[in-house]
Amino acid sequence: MQTTDIIRAEEASTTNTKLFRESANSLFNFMGKLDYIKKAINEMALFPRYVKEDVSYLHLKIKDENAINHIALPMLCFCDINLHQLKYHLGTYGHCGIGINKQWAIDKYGVQPVNYVSKDSPVMNDLSIGFNSFLKNSEEDNPDEGNALLTTLKYSKPVFGNMVEKEDGISNPNGESKPKNFYDEHEWRYIPPITPRSNFEFLNDGLPDQQILMETKRLNILSDQLDKMKLSLDNINYIFVKNDQDVRELSKFIMNCTHLEEFCKLSLLTKIINLEKLEEDV
Repeated sequence: MQTTDIIRAEEASTTNTKLFRESANSLFNFMGKLDYIKKAINEMALFPRYVKEDVSYLHLKIKDENAINHIALPMLCFCDINLHQLKYHLGTYGHCGIGINKQWAIDKYGVQPVNYVSKDSPVMNDLSIGFNSFLKNSEEDNPDEGNALLTTLKYSKPVFGNMVEKEDGISNPNGESKPKNFYDEHEWRYIPPITPRSNFEFLNDGLPDQQILMETKRLNILSDQLDKMKLSLDNINYIFVKNDQDVRELSKFIMNCTHLEEFCKLSLLTKIINLEKLEEDV
């Protein structure tokens, strides 16, 4: 058998070129308000939050009794989408965003693509069986098994599911739950480290004492304690805003950031992209 065209993993990992050829070399985090971009630039950081996820497709139960339909995990989510495809993403997640260097995010923060799970697939069934087996037994008996399964769950998502409708990235408590093709997001996640005394790795609605913590107000309090993803000028590839008005407002804000050096301010200004203009040309 010819082996000359086979690229071994150890050879690929040492190559000098780490460009992604069929996906973006930036990861995009979109937000619903310009104020969120201002905060990110002012602190040169992105901020993980506790996010509710529907896991009813896994049929999880605690000790075969209380069903777990939703969990809340700390995460910072990115999409891995080429620029010409962003217009399909913006209506849901907002017209303000930051594009960061993908390889830097992998090397520095262990950012990882989500594993999409098809309904009734062997992967889904095995994850359900494994996690239910762990939940049925004491966590103290199998801590390593539990941690491994929880890590898998943190980076898992159904191909199709339901999502509460948002309006330009802003959560709408009264919004309808609508079918969603999650795979089109090509999601990557940063999962921040957790300090057990102050945070939770596996908040769920199957335990009565945790149900109150699943409320939005409580999750916001917990989210404020999470570690930031710290940025530098070299790691920011793009800053997205909705229109000309946002360009002017953000530019003025950047120039008034007295703690930033002049070169940093000017460099940040060159990274601003007006999405209304971009959408006209893609």
